[in-house]
This record gives sequence, structure tokens and C-alpha cells, in this order.
Amino acid sequence: MKPAFVAALVVLAFPAAAWAGQASLVVREVPLQGERALAAATAPRFDLVGLHWRGPGSVSFSTRSLSGRWSAWRGAAPEAEDAPDVLTREAAREASWRLGSPYWTGPSDGIRYRLRGPVIRLRAYFVRSSAVAVPPRTLSIAGSPLIVPRLGWSANERIRRAPPKYAPALRLAIVHHTAGSNSYRPSQSPAIVRAIEIYHVLGNGWNDIGYNFLVDKYGQIFEGRYGGMDRNVVGAHAQGFNTGSVGVALMGTYTSQAPSAAALRSLEALLAWR
Repeated sequence: MKPAFVAALVVLAFPAAAWAGQASLVVREVPLQGERALAAATAPRFDLVGLHWRGPGSVSFSTRSLSGRWSAWRGAAPEAEDAPDVLTREAAREASWRLGSPYWTGPSDGIRYRLRGPVIRLRAYFVRSSAVAVPPRTLSIAGSPLIVPRLGWSANERIRRAPPKYAPALRLAIVHHTAGSNSYRPSQSPAIVRAIEIYHVLGNGWNDIGYNFLVDKYGQIFEGRYGGMDRNVVGAHAQGFNTGSVGVALMGTYTSQAPSAAALRSLEALLAWR
């Protein structure tokens, strides 16, 4: 028997919002009864979306740009290991949910869902994070390449849930991609990092943004998790391997295309320094 398959738009009237610096988060329960949606409407204005669900089924989604164009359908599930280490308080906060990747859509105002198999509960996290005209400041420490510090991308230090933890030594580097659109401008990159921060912390319940560093397609390097760029901060990006690793995320989706030359040059310089 084939699994059930449905598509729906979620009702998002009177959303509950949380603010983090220049980014805001709207959280809504998608009205489900078993595997059937009960209502349909438009979403709030957003730039990034992530989905959480309960049940062994899977979820995919499509988003609508402000111009009215719908995107291709994409799966909501992240790589299984993109998470804090098991048996930690950070991992336990949302242990009963499957946590979707934070997907940068750019300015959008609509979303559709498809559910395959048993999904008994579905929750949507919409982040609005606007670009600013002022270029982020950069710095270099101890021979590092130029890096945009947390202050430069307007990290919200008030939402961090716990002090950083440190590994005694750095053994390896793990390179990810963030998922999301590759069509972004340099001025939008700080907004993308802010949006991922608010989703990881206020959505997933993690202590801070999961990655240690992020690199955009223009070669800009951003400091990620708080604790010191030159220290062995334990992140939440590679379950079972977070301690003793540095996690670097290339901003965008690189399953069917290669990262830009600028991104690869910056990645090489960053890893050579760390």
C-alpha cells in the first residue's frame, strides 16, 4: 500500500512572534487530523523556514516568492547527524521531534506542504531577517583570514542558552552546506546567518547556532557559535563528532552544483588557520 500523500497551505492568522536582534520568528502549528489538513491560507512574510514534525513519515514543502512564483518541492529533513551530541541537554530539548533544516527562501509569503506516511503533528517556524545596507565589519586574529565576528552580523547574545563548551584538542574539520537558495546578494549573507541563529536557538532549542563558522558564495567568512574563533568550541553540527571538530557551513545548496571559487578559497584559508 502506498503511503498517504497530501498537500496543504497552513493557516497563520495572529502568529506568535519572538524577536532576536534584527530577525523575528513566527511559530505556528499546522492544523492536521491524522494525515489530512483542515484549513488553508497564506503564510506571513518570511525569508527562512524550518519544519518540525512527529511521526515516522516525511515532509516536503514549496514556497511562494513575493512575486507569486512557487519554488520546486524540496524535502524538509536534514542530514541525520546535523545535531548536538546525544545525551546532552542541548539535544534533549526537542528529542521527540524531527527537526527540519533551516531553508533560506528569500522574501516569501506562501508555503505548501506534502506529507508522506504517518505525520501526527507538524509545526512551522518562519523567520524574517532583512538585509542591511551597511557592510559587516571584519577582523583578523592570530594570522586568520578576515572574518565577520558575531557583532558584525548582529548576533543576539541574549538568546544563548548556556556558556560554551571546549574540547581539549582539535582533531578534524567537517564541512556542511546550509541548504537554501543560492540566489542571495552579499548584503543578505549576515541576514542568513542571523536567521539560522534564531532557528537553531528558538526553534530547535539549541544553545546557540550549530556551526563554528559559515562561508558565503562570495567568500565572506562568518563567526558562528560563541566562545572564541581561535578556541575549540564544541558545536552542534555533527552528532557524535562535535567534540574536537570545527564545523564549517557553506551557505547555500551544493548537491548538484559546486561551491564558488571564492567560497573554496576562503574555506581553504580558514581550515589552514584552524
